[in-house]
Amino acid sequence: MTDVSVLIVTHNNAAQIGACLDALARWTRLAHEVILVDNASGDATLAAVKPFAGIRLIANRENIGFAAAINQAG
Repeated sequence: MTDVSVLIVTHNNAAQIGACLDALARWTRLAHEVILVDNASGDATLAAVKPFAGIRLIANRENIGFAAAINQAG
């Protein structure tokens, strides 16, 4: 059973997303799921997310903005 859902919207954050996901895995004590929406990053964000197991990834082909992306995740 999942206690909490963590929704992340990202765009061109290859340098930061790994640390974010590491911290979630290390410090979140509740049963949780991570749903990450990538808004058409042009850098290595998608490659940086791949090593993390159990993340539901939605990769948009175009940047649809934060509000629309967070709605995709929810």
